[in-house]
Amino acid sequence: FRSIFQRINMSTNRRILLAVDGSEHSDRALKFYAESIWQPGDEVIFVYCVEPPRLSLSDMVSSGASDAFARGVESAVQHGHRLADELRAKCTVLGVTSTVRFVERMEPNGAGAAIVDVSQEEAVTCLVLGSRGLGKFRRTFLGSVSDYVLHHSRKPVLIVPPQ
Repeated sequence: FRSIFQRINMSTNRRILLAVDGSEHSDRALKFYAESIWQPGDEVIFVYCVEPPRLSLSDMVSSGASDAFARGVESAVQHGHRLADELRAKCTVLGVTSTVRFVERMEPNGAGAAIVDVSQEEAVTCLVLGSRGLGKFRRTFLGSVSDYVLHHSRKPVLIVPPQ
């Protein structure tokens, strides 16, 4: 672990992917990044993933599936824009003066798959994400984004656990 961390730290032109969802867990990951591994010159790529809207039977009957789907997508996009604004402000407070980009993904296969895909497309140096700290039993039935990313990424993954 140390050799990977040192190699990442010594690298110039680092591209760091931070998976975010507006939760305390992603805030904790951002804070850890800012306090522990941020370097001037880093490019920070925030990734926000949502699943496509699920439609109820009443949505499909009352206003048509396409209208309900469009409203769900618009709601997710608006939430993503608010989250991007909040993250830019948090970066300023934390002293992260890097280039910051925000990528939104709508992924039917789950957030973990989207995060791994974006990390490959963006050729990132490292991925940073928070963990909810689920036990084995709960993780088995509920799934875990951090677990998926850890096992499917081809880049180093830093998972920030709960305190």
